[in-house]
Amino acid sequence: MKKSLVSIILATFNSASTLEKVLVSIGKQSYPLSCLELIVVDGGSTDNTRNIAQSYGCRIIDNPKTLPGWAKYFGYTLARGEYAMFLDSDEVIEDSQSIERKIVVMKENPSVHAVTGSGYRNPKNYSFLNQYINEFGDPFSFFYYRQSKDCRYFISQMKRLYPCVKETDGYLILNFLKEENLPLLEFGAMGGIVDLVYLKSHAPEIIHNPALIPHLINVLVMHGSRVALIKNDVLIHYSSDTWEKYLGKIKSRVINNIYTPAKEGFTGRNEFASQILRYKKYLFLPYALTVVGPLIDSLYLSITRRHFGYFIHILFSFYTACLIIYYKCLKLVGIHAVMKSYGESVPLVQK
Repeated sequence: MKKSLVSIILATFNSASTLEKVLVSIGKQSYPLSCLELIVVDGGSTDNTRNIAQSYGCRIIDNPKTLPGWAKYFGYTLARGEYAMFLDSDEVIEDSQSIERKIVVMKENPSVHAVTGSGYRNPKNYSFLNQYINEFGDPFSFFYYRQSKDCRYFISQMKRLYPCVKETDGYLILNFLKEENLPLLEFGAMGGIVDLVYLKSHAPEIIHNPALIPHLINVLVMHGSRVALIKNDVLIHYSSDTWEKYLGKIKSRVINNIYTPAKEGFTGRNEFASQILRYKKYLFLPYALTVVGPLIDSLYLSITRRHFGYFIHILFSFYTACLIIYYKCLKLVGIHAVMKSYGESVPLVQK
């Protein structure tokens, strides 16, 4: 039986330190390499990223917009496969049958048009900072969603919070159709695979609205799709390995949500949230600045995870709140922060 073509879309920008690890993990997949289309959408790398991609036979596409959301959009529109898998350039697939298992689930369950794995694992000998990022992303996301992406908690958390319509030894299927607030399942990353044929026929609006790409789960659910989670299908996530990189990422996310009209990230997700949850964002500043909330959360996380490193949540929460206030004030007086890619420096210009 002929295998379906799967397009694997990787957004890159100066990703030489991790990209080869990702491509090697793809090469170890049980799914035939001849049925995989590797698409690297590059935002103007100045390191060895493009040479690495070329050496592994990737199709390289330029991303003049530089930002990862645009990279995923360009990859989506140009993908030739029946299915599309979105990976970040620092996400290494641990299970050699990951792609195979996801495709089988969709073929066996016609109501499922999106499948993701079971969360992140911290690389061996990587800092605790990377562990915190893998689990919560950033302090605001933790406050807003209270959701862990750590593989030790991810599947059980989803089963507890959302209705499970089917469970086997290998996967579970969730039904979000009646849910007001969906979980933070990023099908623009985390190794999620979507039925590209279904999406392009049932949701043609995506082609004309790049801002929808980070919110594919919302689009799919709106069109009646169910979502499956594969058990024991973990990604090794090589995220920010230094404080400088991570603080830069937080700054980029804050600026993106304050200034960018493209509605990527939280700004876009907030449009799909319930009215009550939309108001929750206004509570983040008092939560972070009074320190009491982050202190309680840090204590809870430290006890339940058995690691006192989670007290860095207090610092990151305060830092994020200060950035929000700073850039909001700049915007009010007509000073614009120019977005650059992937946490780079952001110059200020008078508007």
